[in-house]
Amino acid sequence: MRKIFSFNVFIFLLLAAASSINAATTFCKWKDNKAGAWAMDFDDAMYTHVAYAIPQLVARGLAGNFQVVPGSIMYGYGIMMWESQCGRLGMQLSNHTMNHCSVSDMNTARYEFSEASRIIWSLNTPGKSKLLCCGISGAATYPPNYRSFYPEYYLTDVPGYNASGRLPGSLAEQIQSIQMAISSGTYRMFNMHGVGPQAEYLFTDRGWSTADFLSMLDYLVSVSSQLWVGGFQDTYMYSIERSSAVAAVVEDSTTAVRINLTSTGINPLLPDLSLYDYPLTLISDVPAGWAFCKIIQGNVISIKPVSSNQVMYEALPNREEIRLENCLAMDISPPAVPAVRDGTGADISITNDLYSISANWTAGTDAESGIKKYWYKVGSTPGGSEVFNWVDNGTFTYVTTSRTNVALSRGVTYYVSVIAVNGVGLESVPGVSDGQCAATIPWQVKFYDDFETGSLAKWNTSGQSATNILSVTTSAYQGTYGIKCQVLDKTSSILSKTSITPMGAKETFVKFNVKLENLSLPQFIHSGEGLDDADWPDKVLSIMKLTDESGGFLGSMFLGNDDTGINMYFEYLEGSDWVCAPGWPGKYAGYLPISTGTWHTIDIHTKADDNIKGGIEIWLDGVKVQSALRRPMTAAAKNLEIGVTSIGSNVTGNIYYDNVVVSESYYTPAAAAPPVDSTPPPAPASARDGLSSDVDSSTFLTQLSANWDASADAESGIAKYWYAIGTTAGAADITSWTDNGSALSVTKTGLTLANNQAYYFSVKAENGAGSLGAAANSNGQTVASNTSSTIGAGVTAYPNPCSFANNQPLKFVVNGPTGAELKLFTITGELVATLSAAPGATEINWFGKNSSAENVVSGIYIFKLTDASGTRKGKFAVLR
Repeated sequence: MRKIFSFNVFIFLLLAAASSINAATTFCKWKDNKAGAWAMDFDDAMYTHVAYAIPQLVARGLAGNFQVVPGSIMYGYGIMMWESQCGRLGMQLSNHTMNHCSVSDMNTARYEFSEASRIIWSLNTPGKSKLLCCGISGAATYPPNYRSFYPEYYLTDVPGYNASGRLPGSLAEQIQSIQMAISSGTYRMFNMHGVGPQAEYLFTDRGWSTADFLSMLDYLVSVSSQLWVGGFQDTYMYSIERSSAVAAVVEDSTTAVRINLTSTGINPLLPDLSLYDYPLTLISDVPAGWAFCKIIQGNVISIKPVSSNQVMYEALPNREEIRLENCLAMDISPPAVPAVRDGTGADISITNDLYSISANWTAGTDAESGIKKYWYKVGSTPGGSEVFNWVDNGTFTYVTTSRTNVALSRGVTYYVSVIAVNGVGLESVPGVSDGQCAATIPWQVKFYDDFETGSLAKWNTSGQSATNILSVTTSAYQGTYGIKCQVLDKTSSILSKTSITPMGAKETFVKFNVKLENLSLPQFIHSGEGLDDADWPDKVLSIMKLTDESGGFLGSMFLGNDDTGINMYFEYLEGSDWVCAPGWPGKYAGYLPISTGTWHTIDIHTKADDNIKGGIEIWLDGVKVQSALRRPMTAAAKNLEIGVTSIGSNVTGNIYYDNVVVSESYYTPAAAAPPVDSTPPPAPASARDGLSSDVDSSTFLTQLSANWDASADAESGIAKYWYAIGTTAGAADITSWTDNGSALSVTKTGLTLANNQAYYFSVKAENGAGSLGAAANSNGQTVASNTSSTIGAGVTAYPNPCSFANNQPLKFVVNGPTGAELKLFTITGELVATLSAAPGATEINWFGKNSSAENVVSGIYIFKLTDASGTRKGKFAVLR
């Protein structure tokens, strides 16, 4: 028996030795076994990055790194590139702070980095590491210890940014730097700002020309087999992971090779290994005879060709085990089509959210190589991309996104398309949702004039000049009539409309059609790279203007003639700062070209917000061309002017207008003219003091109440009510007009009222079109507070007994200026509640609730009040 056992062991060992291939795995120093690594960095999210640099990179199959500034006007000009196209084109975004400015305190510094990170994270593929490379503006100053919060937001300084190879130098110097990266196997980078023939700054003044830039790109293409051109985060993570990578072979049989890939490489300030998620390139030995190798790591599958018994592939360290298997052939079958549902769960047909869009879909299937990722896009036609084009969603089968500052139009149906991509890169046929319609509401449109009445009856015409007259014409975008303004001289000439948005509205959308005919504008003369034409104000004209509630300037659409032809510029106010989008006229900072001789549709969106989330958006012919909604714009648009102002010298031509629309959200015209309610609602029939029947007096010194009858509007309904409080009927000297929503009563707290003074409520209704009706005024309530000076000596609690009817409290008189503490007990001594009064208070109000905010029951209670006069005790009764 012992001999048989020994023989079996011997045979097993022989078989095991025969099946082992001694598989070796090596790590490539750089991605795809390239000799060196190189990062092209472009700072500040400039116009020329979008219009010139990225197209040149894409044409050559190169990638770039862009340090973006999400709060800047320039970023807003390129938002469709930064937030929709960059990921698809292989471009990488890094954090260059929110506003590219100097800051003096740590709270602002934290905001600058954290908010920029939050935006970039939202654009990354779901599940991707939050690690970002970052840097402040070269001209900015920050608190000395601002890097202390980097770990909270997964930030690290740009690798190599202070190295000698960073600055552009000359073309010859950069080619030498590229050659050094290849020959030494190292990482190097270079940095640029403006690029190309319309470079904003830091290009020609650094000795570069457009020809030099293109020559460098062409040289990079010529060495692309030896050099990895990647982004900051990718090259940084690869070098960190590779520095301590270990491949432990678990199995190396003739049927499979299994490997555990680990790495302890980290940035000491960012020790979480899960942050490092860029795949390493590995080369592993495989058994003889394998033509293709299937690589499996968790749910990720790929198939690669085998050459000389070796396979090169990608895998993530510190994740699931890697398994290499023989594969007889490459996968040539695309995955199954995903079934797409609108919304976050069951399929929806209506969405109430105008500023994001959601969809989910069935998981794709592919028996040979699995599903590597999904792409999705959104359009207003089935399979279209009118909102934005394909975006990488990783392996997630759902999405909710507001990228590109999505603004859906009521009544329009939007469709989400999804494709599945398998492990070898084959794509499924797109699955398309059946659409979700942005919910309509009555009277979305606040003002509309298509001029089909043949008159200007809806406008104030007092701003017209005797020369540049605006008049009805038969040249129209639609229908029979439009408006023509013939520009003959520098005299302003306008039609105006006041109160275009409801009281309290923060957002305004203005749409109009315009045609420019025989327009002659002096051309801007550029005095150097990125410099203004100092005479630009005398070479432009404004064709539309918005003002705020007081009539002060808010924003104006200008036209100017640059080297690209006629362009639009929107100048506006952010607090006291003048801003122009996409840039100031006569400066290389972005263009919004508009052709002459044909009708165009222009949309302007202004948003007031006190939390740095205001700003402006512009659409031209239905395409969003500017979106800067991370700005400190605080004033709201209330009045509209069309016509010409700020007219430069020697400016002539004809401006035509049609279909002027003001709405509460982005508006797409329907076939028929939108309904407009031009009649204000009636005043409420009665406004009463108190919360039920009318009262003549109140015992409170800090609050007042009122209620009123519902108003009605047959055309657009009642949207809300507004109230004000004054010391005379109709006045608002105590509380200015305040939005009360749809409620028919109000209790205003936090007031400072005078004893024996009468106070009056005024109430207005607002209809669905935003029109305010006349006010209904109450007949007044006089404050008659029973303070300690009026209720008699020795009285501490009143009224006693107390029923708390109409929310009237039990009051405890406080003596002296130092405040007080009040304890309430049941008759058996159990503590009911503890209250206090601040120094200077004259009473404590108790509304009949215990410390758990529950109503106490009827009965006898004991109080203990301690104030400047000492401690007083007594009894009181509660009657429910």
